[in-house]
Amino acid sequence: MGTILSSATNGLFFKSEANTKGIHHLALFSLIICFILIVTLFDQSLSKIEKNR
Repeated sequence: MGTILSSATNGLFFKSEANTKGIHHLALFSLIICFILIVTLFDQSLSKIEKNR
């Protein structure tokens, strides 16, 4: 799954060439994904969902 996502984002941001604008957009995308993963990791309410089942 990670390889597919990586390939798709490279194709999205580096359409024909790797330039500075594409690298900055890829870095911003990576930071957003990282933030979402960190929030998910530290979200205490997610553990309550599993216990209620």
